[in-house]
Amino acid sequence: MSIEVEVEFADLRTDASNWQSASGQLKSLAQGAGSRDLPDSAFMMAGYSFAQIYRRYLTTVSKHLSEGAAQSEALSRLLGDAVQIYGEAEESIKEEVRALLAEIDGN
Repeated sequence: MSIEVEVEFADLRTDASNWQSASGQLKSLAQGAGSRDLPDSAFMMAGYSFAQIYRRYLTTVSKHLSEGAAQSEALSRLLGDAVQIYGEAEESIKEEVRALLAEIDGN
């Protein structure tokens, strides 16, 4: 049983670009979350312990956003690599077909 796969290079490039863009947006959000803070006095009666919980929450959110940015960037690179690999394979097949046709024409 054989499976046919059609690959649209333009679609892969577009997807790679979209994931790269998403990575940039996630990085920006991570930086924003990581740089936010409130003074302890902003938590009034809840005080210092609640301020610490709030800061740990922001750190966790920033960490997850940064991880998402890294994963999005890696996916973008993988899609870009796939375009290159598929392109090289396609060119190789075309060269083999040309060589076979030249051999057939030569006989």
